[in-house]
Amino acid sequence: MHTLKTNTKSGFTLLETIIYFALFGFLIIGGFLAAYQIIESSHRIADKTAREAEADFILRKIDWVLEFDATPAFVLDDGVLELDGDPLTTDNVEITAFSMTNIGGTPPAVRIEFEIDGVPFGPTIRYIR
Repeated sequence: MHTLKTNTKSGFTLLETIIYFALFGFLIIGGFLAAYQIIESSHRIADKTAREAEADFILRKIDWVLEFDATPAFVLDDGVLELDGDPLTTDNVEITAFSMTNIGGTPPAVRIEFEIDGVPFGPTIRYIR
C-alpha cells in the first residue's frame, strides 16, 4: 500500500515575517511623525493666540488711557510696558519694541506700533477722545 505524504506547512516563513515587521515599523513611525507634527502645530497656534490676545489687551488698555489722558507716558522697561509705574502687560509675553506717535489731525490721533516676542503688531491708529 502506498502512503501519501502530505506536506502540511503552517505558519509564516522568515521572509514573510520580516516583511510584515518592516511594514508595521513604517506604519508606527508614520504615526509618531504625524502625532509630533500635530502637537507642534498646536503649540505654535497656542503661542500665536496668546500673543494676539495680549496685543488686543494692550490696545484696549491704551484706548482706555487715551480717554482720560491725551499725553500718557508709557515706559518700556525690560520687556514690560508700563504706565506710571504700573505694568500693562502680563508675564506671559515680552514687549520688544513700542512706539506711539502723535499724528494730529481732527480729531487728534496717535499711531501705535509694538512688538510682542519679536512679532510686530500695527501700525494702528487710535483717536483721542
